[in-house]
Amino acid sequence: MLMQSPRYRENKLDLLLDLESLEQFAQSTTDLNIQSVIQGIPQPSFDNVDRNLKIARKTPDQDLRLKSITQALQILRPFRDQGVYALPPYPFILHELYLYYIDRESFATALSILLFMHLNCHAYSYPQPNNVLNIERLYAMAKLCVTILSSLHDAREPGSIDGIGNASSYFPLT
Repeated sequence: MLMQSPRYRENKLDLLLDLESLEQFAQSTTDLNIQSVIQGIPQPSFDNVDRNLKIARKTPDQDLRLKSITQALQILRPFRDQGVYALPPYPFILHELYLYYIDRESFATALSILLFMHLNCHAYSYPQPNNVLNIERLYAMAKLCVTILSSLHDAREPGSIDGIGNASSYFPLT
């Protein structure tokens, strides 16, 4: 009965992205010769990326933190230009950028970075749908959506009839 239902999906990951298109993209990137992308960045630049990541993780100064993250992203610009986001250390830098925006309470930007990482980095690095990192990121996205909806609701006038209601009543994740 369940197999005949049109709403049943054998693989629940297909709800977020199509595995066939993911496989086609992975095949096209093997033709790209990823090794040439990596060799296009000199080794001292990779050392600068590591140094910038250490600064971003340890500094309490938010401006210096953002500056070190953006410098690391600039060094790895060939990764972005070729669309190979899943190669380390690019996902680590995006994760630091996501944490930066969480600390700054810019939740919409953090959600967009997290969604980008989930679809463009983790789908290749951790293709198993029940991987711990994938589950944590999906939960974080749900929590960010709840936070954003709650802040939208709080910004409205009390007593207004807007049809949104309290976001936590729709998503009891808090």
